[in-house]
Amino acid sequence: VLPALVSLSSLLHHNAAFAGTRFFIVVDDELMPLAEAAVQRLGAHFEAELVLQPASELVPHASRLGAGYGLFTGGQQLAVAAYYRIYMAHRLARSGEFDQLLYIDSDTVIGDGFGDLLDEPVRDGALLMARLEVARPEVRQAIAQHGLPEGMYFNSGVLWFPRVSGAE
Repeated sequence: VLPALVSLSSLLHHNAAFAGTRFFIVVDDELMPLAEAAVQRLGAHFEAELVLQPASELVPHASRLGAGYGLFTGGQQLAVAAYYRIYMAHRLARSGEFDQLLYIDSDTVIGDGFGDLLDEPVRDGALLMARLEVARPEVRQAIAQHGLPEGMYFNSGVLWFPRVSGAE
């Protein structure tokens, strides 16, 4: 929870464009009591609406997901956090309450100018915007290790869904 609060704090501290925005933080159920006070204090400090989302309400049977932890999970499974990201995006999109969604990994520290992202031109029909992954050694190693074809991959640490509707 602490890394997520650091990410959120850095975003709100450096980027006024996100003032008054509603943020959702997916938390494993056993961490909910520990997270509540810290989330309330951060929300009050930045005058932001921070909503804790119990993980069990998104993925009720996480034990059946075949999930793993770590940077790369062997190519046969996703990290638990990846499932939370998928299910939360699906829930928010289906709610019909949002025009756009922004996902930020909890290990992302954000400086000035991040709000400029919202001014980027969006190509007609684009549903997802993400940064292309830099061909670093660990990325090349993961591509080779998982038998993926050479090509362009994106970093899923920051994902912007500029067009969201209640459609499935």
